[in-house]
Amino acid sequence: AEEARLRQWLQKQRLEIRHGRMSPGKCAALEQIGVTLSSHSKEWQQRFEDLCCYKQHHGHTGVALPDDAKMFRWTITQRTRCRRGMLDPHRLAMLSRLGFIWSRNEADWESKFHELRELVVTAHGRTDEAIDAACSDNLALYRWICSQRTQHRTGRL
Repeated sequence: AEEARLRQWLQKQRLEIRHGRMSPGKCAALEQIGVTLSSHSKEWQQRFEDLCCYKQHHGHTGVALPDDAKMFRWTITQRTRCRRGMLDPHRLAMLSRLGFIWSRNEADWESKFHELRELVVTAHGRTDEAIDAACSDNLALYRWICSQRTQHRTGRL
């Protein structure tokens, strides 16, 4: 009966970790006594490696939802855990060294910027008209460019 209660308590601790509700200090204390906190450590490492590949391919870590929904959700989880002070310091350092974009607004901006950069490379000319014409099939990117122009004019960019 005691073992069953302890096993149940440990499952609850793992759930707390998974939902980002356990402090790094408590995590460290459990790890110090040899408790494997999460079967997700391998998953986290795999996701991190996937993010490294993503950055190598795209030049940034601002994963967009259409690119990879699972990776997109994982990056949001890392930002949330960091904001709540629940991200393991080692993982925080690994992500920071990679150039992880911690602000969602910054991630959105980076994603649109890289999308625009790719478009400019393929557009025949770097004039506003050429870029606008090239954006004709991408309304979201066109709106983002218009927003950037407005922010520049008003001194907010």
